[in-house]
Amino acid sequence: MSTKVSVVNLHGHVTVSAVPEFQELLRARIDTTALVVASLSQAEEIDLAGVQLLYSARRYAAAQGKRFELTGSVPEAIAERLFHGGFVSSIVRDGKELNRQLHEFDLPTGVAPEDRDDD
Repeated sequence: MSTKVSVVNLHGHVTVSAVPEFQELLRARIDTTALVVASLSQAEEIDLAGVQLLYSARRYAAAQGKRFELTGSVPEAIAERLFHGGFVSSIVRDGKELNRQLHEFDLPTGVAPEDRDDD
């Protein structure tokens, strides 16, 4: 039986060394839940592997007919890393806004960027 919502706190270092553990956790939650929301509010650091984890979880959920979203506050260090890394166009302090700003993160699977309706 699938529950409706599961919250996952991505804490500490969301970096290459922790990604396999987080990926296993996220996939398990996605497999058993209609909606998984992940929070970076307790994260201290993120690297490219951590950003790839977010995109991977999003694509995996969509392929299962489920949803993966970000929620909660975004710590300053994470917000700055994402901005300076070119992943967002401004400093983002809110997970819901991060959903919108991560390049193509909010697009449904199979929607080309040129077909996006940003009105």
